[in-house]
Amino acid sequence: MSAAAAARQILNQLHEVMASRLHPQGKLDRVVEIIGETLDSEVCSIYLLREGMLELFATRGLEQSAVHVTRLAVGEGLN
Repeated sequence: MSAAAAARQILNQLHEVMASRLHPQGKLDRVVEIIGETLDSEVCSIYLLREGMLELFATRGLEQSAVHVTRLAVGEGLN
């Protein structure tokens, strides 16, 4: 499969998730799974800006109990 075809396939998967009737949290969870699998990454996370802080909203590879608990200042990173 060409790189362009693979990219289209991933975008189609992401489009299907976002257009689905899944609850928003379920959509985010599925997006990190798709991206993490595609990149063969141990960790893939989505942080959203909320009240001036980055809040962990979905993860693959980090503790699920950290979701909606872990917050970082903008510009701060994980060690």
